[in-house]
Amino acid sequence: MPVTRMGKTKNNMKNVIFSILFLSFAQLLWAQEAISWEQGAVSFVSSRNVYVKFASTEKISIGDTLFLKLGELMQPALQVENKSSTSTVCVPLAGKTLQVGTAIYALMPLAPKEETKPGNSPTETVPAETAPPTIVIPQEEEDLVAPAYKQRINGRISAASYSNFSDYRDLHRMRYSFNFSGEHLNGSRFSVDNYITYRHTLNDPENVQNSFAQALKVYALSVKYDIDSTASISIGRRINPKMSNVGAIDGIQAEKRFGRFYAGGIVGSRPDFTDYSLNLNLFQLGAFVGTSSRPGQNYHQSTLGIIEQFNEFKEDRRFVYLQHTSHPIKNLSAFGSLEVDLFENIHEIKKSTLRLTNLFMSLRYRLSKKMQLSLAYDSRKNIIYYESYKSIIDQLIEDETRQGLRSGMSFNPFKTVTIGFNFSLRFQQSQANSSTNYNGYLNFSKLGSLNIRTSITVNLLKTNYLESRNWGVRCSHALVRNKVDVEAYFRRLDYRFNASEAKTSQNVVGSSISLVVAKPLSLFLFYEGTLGEPSQTVHRLNTRLMYRF
Repeated sequence: MPVTRMGKTKNNMKNVIFSILFLSFAQLLWAQEAISWEQGAVSFVSSRNVYVKFASTEKISIGDTLFLKLGELMQPALQVENKSSTSTVCVPLAGKTLQVGTAIYALMPLAPKEETKPGNSPTETVPAETAPPTIVIPQEEEDLVAPAYKQRINGRISAASYSNFSDYRDLHRMRYSFNFSGEHLNGSRFSVDNYITYRHTLNDPENVQNSFAQALKVYALSVKYDIDSTASISIGRRINPKMSNVGAIDGIQAEKRFGRFYAGGIVGSRPDFTDYSLNLNLFQLGAFVGTSSRPGQNYHQSTLGIIEQFNEFKEDRRFVYLQHTSHPIKNLSAFGSLEVDLFENIHEIKKSTLRLTNLFMSLRYRLSKKMQLSLAYDSRKNIIYYESYKSIIDQLIEDETRQGLRSGMSFNPFKTVTIGFNFSLRFQQSQANSSTNYNGYLNFSKLGSLNIRTSITVNLLKTNYLESRNWGVRCSHALVRNKVDVEAYFRRLDYRFNASEAKTSQNVVGSSISLVVAKPLSLFLFYEGTLGEPSQTVHRLNTRLMYRF
């Protein structure tokens, strides 16, 4: 302990001596030339350096001292180690801890005014200034130190109805949702994020009482606290963006950055698989490390983690997780994630062998302003949908085309025209669940004198048990810009299950209108009719009222 106190005393003495020398040096400067203070702001903080951005660093030299304004005093805070045209790389003095956004000042000499030479002007000559000026501090700066955190709030509340009318039965469902994201509330270190929905079926109160967990869905509900500009901790249900494919985590998550490196940990549980409710029996814990690019470099971020999962507090699974996202070269975007199991316990049979269980890779490359290519491979396990309002055939197409190899191309031959083609292939050695899918589209952002947005799509799917062909046309138009949008579409569906010789054909028509009642309040009305055999005819009517803030 005495060593620590002695160290602090030495640092304080150094600061006092440094301040006295600075003030003496400033007085000498005032006797020679005019000065002013140039304001900058901290743009990035690493474990060793502090980056400060100015309008220009032309008059700042390597080795200069930068200052922090405290009351009426300018306190030495940073020393310039390197610089670019608008940014400086600095070393903190006396252990100063600064945050992004903090105002920093540099002492800038002002060039003396030129004396007007005789004969150049009919007016009297004016000599250069020699008197020491008053130190200039920007008047528009209200706070001594700029706020470290800026509040950002985004939220919406909605109420929606989903009604189905058919010969079999009429069904009316209601859905209410609340989504709120608040970063650094009131300029504080606290941030919150939540997305909660509640849905029920009208005239079916018994179903709601017996399955409240089925009706209430909490997709996100967390509070985050920034300890400083490099460390944070959160509690609640949250998807970690550095481990997004792991899914939501219920519990505590912490993270600390060390320059371009970071490390963190999680302790909590997984949501229940059946209804997405809180299930403390699915306990899990883990740790992760990673690295990210520095400002000015090609963007990249990689995370490596290890997670231990339990079931009824018995060791169930241990796996390594890797996620990477980057822009390695110009116009190329890459994303990938994988999971490798190290341990698993299935039916009380424990295994400790390496096994690749989930893999996803995606590349997107823009050849030019007119052409873009994409390639992806997905071998992740099936996704569980807790809410879905898609038709049966659309759900089948999505399930059959998600896994496997996918490629795509889009081309803009003209400013208002886009042509696209996608192909997906799912292959297995046993050929038990293979599929091929072809999809093409032609989009017009403006068509005709009314500038109608038009899209034409075609889809062909073939699996071991299903063949389908469907095509459609969709048109939309803004009747009143940013106020009223209308849409209408037609789809033709032909599909056949291989176990049956019967072929099913359906015509689907639909329309919608979106109204901005007031700037934060909007109303959406939607109708869709599936027309086929009388027993297969279904009418859908959806309404949604949404308030944004």
